[in-house]
Amino acid sequence: MKPEIVDAGGDVIAVAGRLLTLMCRVQTGSPRPSITWYAEGRVLLVDAGTLVLGSATPTDAGRYTCIADNAAGNDVRHFDVHVIGRSVACTHFHMRDVRTKIRRRVVIRNIHTSVHSVQCLGLI
Repeated sequence: MKPEIVDAGGDVIAVAGRLLTLMCRVQTGSPRPSITWYAEGRVLLVDAGTLVLGSATPTDAGRYTCIADNAAGNDVRHFDVHVIGRSVACTHFHMRDVRTKIRRRVVIRNIHTSVHSVQCLGLI
């Protein structure tokens, strides 16, 4: 059975100096799929569903890719990591959905406009 990654991927906001964790959980797959993480095309980690980067820095920004692979096929998720400073910041992203997330003392709010969304973050 082909693997199926349950995590959505997409844009990820990391606050400089804070822990950055990317999840790549596989729901199905037989035989057991191998999981490989890539950053900008180079292999980072093999057979681990969780990628943990210690204290985030601007150099951690970029595209991270998780591939779950077995003999029946593969599934891929891309995570586009953006690292912001510790102060309040607003960044423009082209995003389809509007949502609010609260994670580890960081509040993320998407304010929808007709052309794009403005994603504002502030430490609480």
